Amino acid sequence: MRIVVSNVPSLQSLSEHPEAAKNAAQNASRHWQLKNTTRVLTMVADTLCYWLKESKDVEEAGLLLERALQLDVQDADVQTAYAEYLCRFRETPEDALAIIRRSLDQHACHHGLISAFTEVARLDCINVTHDVVFGVLDNALAAATLPDDTVFVLGLKARMLNISQHEREKLYERALKLCPQNVQALKGYGQVLTRRGSMYKAIEVLKQAYELIPTDIQSASCLSYALIQTGRELDFGVPLLASVLSAGYQTATTLCAYAYCLQVSSSYDMQVSSSSSYDSYYPLCVCLLPAGWLRTHKR
Repeated sequence: MRIVVSNVPSLQSLSEHPEAAKNAAQNASRHWQLKNTTRVLTMVADTLCYWLKESKDVEEAGLLLERALQLDVQDADVQTAYAEYLCRFRETPEDALAIIRRSLDQHACHHGLISAFTEVARLDCINVTHDVVFGVLDNALAAATLPDDTVFVLGLKARMLNISQHEREKLYERALKLCPQNVQALKGYGQVLTRRGSMYKAIEVLKQAYELIPTDIQSASCLSYALIQTGRELDFGVPLLASVLSAGYQTATTLCAYAYCLQVSSSYDMQVSSSSSYDSYYPLCVCLLPAGWLRTHKR
């Protein structure tokens, strides 16, 4: 069967027309192969949850995901989507965790499942020990057959396990030996180096991540912070930070960098405080940054 792509509704049109989403799912179940059907049902459920965000649409999304599970109960993508749905919209993380753990028995290295597991395991209401999380990630590592899978699991271990900064550094170094241009591993390694105070090496690593994907806002954020903290390449770092803040990416790191930038701007003959974003971000910096967070920097 040939599918005419031009007749398939876009995500935007689905978000504006719930009936189109329902019709797409119904047509899929009638005409598409089983695997494609579960993908369409999951996509439509995702659209209803994250685009429309109305209670009736969330209900409909649950029904669509249940239908997708009936069609293919072994599909790890659908199980991941349904578990995340239960956790976020039904507030039943215990049920979500049970689904994830059952599915992990068959799909030990599925990216979505192990990510969802580590996120649910971090919730205060869930009693999952560090050893259990460690075991799940070790099983995933053992099941990994591709370098990208190994790097993904190593990154999760570095981010999610309660380990030392040195151990995190070693995990990222191992990941980058396998995939030197993996942006997630580069970002993680750069952040670890930044926390350790190895700012110049961190800049080198974060530049690699930024150059690979200049649109990655987290790479831009981490790189601008490192540049500003060291006083290097401020003619690049400050505008980069401004673009990150203008995009709405407001974290403790970006706000700390902005406040520090304001503090030292006169030393560099830069009119940072007169920028259009000053009035918007300076009060946030004052509120969020406790005394002692701003470094004193000597050029």
